[in-house]
Amino acid sequence: MKLLITGGAGFIGSNFIFYMRKAHPDYELLCIDKLTYAGNLATLDSVMEDPNFKFIRADIADRKAIYEIFETEKPDVIFIYTGLNDAANAVPTDLFQRDYEEMLSRVQKFFPEAKVWVGTLMVGDAPTGGRPYYIEPECFETLQDYNAVIRDCAKKFGVNVVDLAELHSSYETVNGLHPNKKGMTQFAALWLEAMKKAEK
Repeated sequence: MKLLITGGAGFIGSNFIFYMRKAHPDYELLCIDKLTYAGNLATLDSVMEDPNFKFIRADIADRKAIYEIFETEKPDVIFIYTGLNDAANAVPTDLFQRDYEEMLSRVQKFFPEAKVWVGTLMVGDAPTGGRPYYIEPECFETLQDYNAVIRDCAKKFGVNVVDLAELHSSYETVNGLHPNKKGMTQFAALWLEAMKKAEK
């Protein structure tokens, strides 16, 4: 099985890759990341030499780049987790929705046989009742709006959803929201478990 992971050079994406590498060493993992400030290729050093791992620097919204990947790669499953940085940078919800729909449209066009999974963004209060530490308070409502967009787009395009916004208490965190190192393993397991349930 070949899995395509978007944003795989970030904290969440890279830990998902590490988990899948250990849980399913026979899987082929294709990582796509455009390496903005949220992505660091050095985080993937431990898997770069793995024959079942491949990294491609690209933007999932770039039509030309996706077409070139389509020409050489045929993933069975695609994981998409995006939007947190857009919210932190105050991208309006309508623009996020436009880009998200365009992204899913291109993914389905170029990878029609792949099973696509999208994840809602992790939102909620910290244990003290404060805002999540990694976004500005004014972004909190925007992040919730983004999750509504993600759920609606999933229905529109018929893709699968891992509703992380509803599952944030299911893994260990540093503040009741953002996963710590152990929580990242639990986070990745949630994706895999949800995928397996949907396939039954």
